[in-house]
Amino acid sequence: MARQETVVFRDFPLRTPLHRFFSNGADPGDLLKSLFGRSQEATAKIGPRQRRTTLRIHEIVDVWAHQREQIAANDVYFRTSKLNRAFDFAAITDFNVLHTGSAALKNLEIATVLMGSPGCMTDSHSDDPDGCNHCVFGKKLWLAWDRLEGQARGLEDCEYDNVRTRARFDLRTFASLRSAHWFIVSRGHTLFMPGHLTHKVITLEKYLGVSAFYVTLPNALSSLTRWHLNGAIYFKKAMWNDVAFAVRAQLDTVAAGPREAKHRWGFYHLGEALQAWERRHTGPQRAQMLSVRPFDEVAERIASYSH
Repeated sequence: MARQETVVFRDFPLRTPLHRFFSNGADPGDLLKSLFGRSQEATAKIGPRQRRTTLRIHEIVDVWAHQREQIAANDVYFRTSKLNRAFDFAAITDFNVLHTGSAALKNLEIATVLMGSPGCMTDSHSDDPDGCNHCVFGKKLWLAWDRLEGQARGLEDCEYDNVRTRARFDLRTFASLRSAHWFIVSRGHTLFMPGHLTHKVITLEKYLGVSAFYVTLPNALSSLTRWHLNGAIYFKKAMWNDVAFAVRAQLDTVAAGPREAKHRWGFYHLGEALQAWERRHTGPQRAQMLSVRPFDEVAERIASYSH
């Protein structure tokens, strides 16, 4: 997180791994439906043309579980469902500053269930915040690259370019990028990926996972700078300020807290985060950011706490 690098853990310590619920031979569709209300709805993309539609979550699960049709559902929100209690998601979100702020800030975590059929593809896009993705079972191929580097070479991003059908993508160009990397996420893997990366994701095997966005103390400088300099979809001025104020307050809280809290919040990686931020940005960019409040206060605290 401090270095803004992708990592895929194969042994991330989840306290209540969700795959235990799906390892006793029971129908995964029935189990999933028992964790959501009958009237809850979500959006999904169905069929070879990936037609977007809104369905009851139980209908989405039936199509996915019995492979009646190709389907991808990445926006099945679960924070208010039984699933949130059945699966202790805190292990991959308990360092998230978004949880410490206002209700609007908490909502930006966007914790979702991911269901996908083999052959589904999520087109090239990037997310404002850094994100995590835990695979319960299945397999996905991820292609990832720096958004700005890709755009400079003609690769499009659905969130930031005027894409009408499918984002422009060329495999040879992708492979030539300095930032290009690719990896498989499969059963039990936990992915953490920084938000500056555009990514294209292809479902190789029937997939079930959970995901969420986060802001941490070690990635705060990079995230706040990226949104301010390069634009953001969700983190406009008011929300940008809310995040910065929340980070500043949490820095002070953790600095005054016990060693265990410092470890959990990544406090001992603040120096590494500051160095990575200084390497990543030019002198004029750093000067521009340090002229903006409350970013200057966040940077000042991180510098003082890193010694």
